[in-house]
Amino acid sequence: MRFALVLAAALLFTACGSRTESPQTVPTVEEASVRFVRPLPGDTVSNPVALVMEVRGLTLLPAGEMVEGAGHLHVLVDTLFVEAGTVIPKNDNHLHYGDARTEAEVTLEPGEHVLRLQFGDGAHVALAGPQYRDEIRIVVR
Repeated sequence: MRFALVLAAALLFTACGSRTESPQTVPTVEEASVRFVRPLPGDTVSNPVALVMEVRGLTLLPAGEMVEGAGHLHVLVDTLFVEAGTVIPKNDNHLHYGDARTEAEVTLEPGEHVLRLQFGDGAHVALAGPQYRDEIRIVVR
């Protein structure tokens, strides 16, 4: 009888222990990042310049939607990053991709340019931390 109870307990434990459910993982701040995929730093390109951007560990949502860990990309042309907590302006040097896209074409004057990629929330507010930024220098011929 005792052997049967031990065997039943072992089988129950094994059955419960073998069931694996993968919990939903929420990316940590350390896993979040944005970057330019193309062009690469130092590339010489022609107009229109094809931009391919990547977002990891964050959710891309259109402008206006306010969800923690979500937002959209902005490309800053020949201007400094916007201070965290500040709304990223919209003008010729601050290009908004509020439709949550990760590819775009831009036309730039010939010469050297610094492109900065900055992630902002649904209200275009710049997030704090280097993981929400990337920078490349390119030459347009």
